[in-house]
Amino acid sequence: MPDKRRITASDLLSLPVVSGAALSPEGTRVAYVVTLPDAQKNEYRGSLRFCDVATGGITILTRGVARDRSPQWSRDGSRIFFISERGGPPQLWAIDVAGGEAYALAALDGAVSDFAVSPDGRRIAAVATSQQTKRDVETRGWRRITRQRYRADGVGFSDELPKLWMLDLERGETKPLTDGSGLVAAPAWSPDGARIAFVADHGPT
Repeated sequence: MPDKRRITASDLLSLPVVSGAALSPEGTRVAYVVTLPDAQKNEYRGSLRFCDVATGGITILTRGVARDRSPQWSRDGSRIFFISERGGPPQLWAIDVAGGEAYALAALDGAVSDFAVSPDGRRIAAVATSQQTKRDVETRGWRRITRQRYRADGVGFSDELPKLWMLDLERGETKPLTDGSGLVAAPAWSPDGARIAFVADHGPT
């Protein structure tokens, strides 16, 4: 019989977390992320992969050099968009399924938390939270609290409220669609690509 022992805290460092399953447009592949902790740097590392539904074969696209997450396929299935923390705050990246290095899309002002690709594949609606107030606080050395809910686990201090952004993939242009005066999340396109629905809360608390 194999030796039995109690689970210890260090065992958590070797337990992979699978998330973000996304089915390709033709329905033959599933993209997903395997996340593991990096104990030395006290960070998480996410490896982007996809699985062939018919054969079960797995292709590794990124090697977990950063926290990659939330994969979504392009309309033609030739590339995968995802959020990555490589190089700083979370931003939108893409990688060709056929191979090659991941590359950054046009940068948004702040940390990207969610996104949705338009039905025609030409645009991305994304939620991003600016870090300008955080930078200002670090410069002056103090923070003024004016709201009852001003911080949260994982997020830290809520210095800014997120904005909904539009990214034009063909032109590489970005523009904000909301003004940052309330919470926004979970963008979803209408089938014809003419409208975007999203969750919002513009109450004072």
